[in-house]
Amino acid sequence: MRVEVKLAAKEIQKIPINYNYFLSGVIYRKIGIGDEDLASELHKSRSFKFFTFSRILAEERRIEGDTMLIKNARFLLSSPREEIVKAFIEGILSEPAVKVASARFEVMSVEVKEKPALSSPQAFKTLSPIVVRTVREQFGKMRTWELYPKDGDFYTHLKANLLKKYEAFYGKEAEDLFEIVKIYAVKPVRIDLKGIKHRASLMHFCVEASRELLNFAYDAGLGEKNAMGFGMIETAPHAANK
Repeated sequence: MRVEVKLAAKEIQKIPINYNYFLSGVIYRKIGIGDEDLASELHKSRSFKFFTFSRILAEERRIEGDTMLIKNARFLLSSPREEIVKAFIEGILSEPAVKVASARFEVMSVEVKEKPALSSPQAFKTLSPIVVRTVREQFGKMRTWELYPKDGDFYTHLKANLLKKYEAFYGKEAEDLFEIVKIYAVKPVRIDLKGIKHRASLMHFCVEASRELLNFAYDAGLGEKNAMGFGMIETAPHAANK
């Protein structure tokens, strides 16, 4: 289930470029207004949260140093757990204001988005960057490494993470078919979360996969740290000439 929230302000607002932590806080607060027990469950969970959200999307924006200046914007929230999205909707309608750091917006509309028909091969683009991690030994110690698509292990770990999430959600294994067969565009980005910089990738790509994994990836997001605003995807045109 997916919802789009449109925001507006009376005057231009400044938000940090690294706003994921603040927007995540907004989402948890709204879910808490709609369902306090559900929000508490999500906060306490050490496993997958099973929701993701997009970047703040604005047609007009200006970057000044480490801040972004916007007036009207939108963002999306998605989850295979309908109760998460429904609690968020209830919370944001009960309190139709959004504060991202010191920036204040009014909620202009809340729209549940119809899920597109997905079929393999399917082209996607990211609405928030994908984080893929592995563990490697360096100087005798095991360290967490974040991978870009140029790293061969990126695709292996991306698929493994999706299969693990699917099994955790449904309690059964999915058909083992998920392969990115074409990359049309990649933009590496670094996102700061509470002082820790994460390597991530904005992508436009084509995937061959089972229908169940296509639909789950669309709802739950790809890669890791989905509940902090990573890995949200939407359908996109194929780009055969790129």
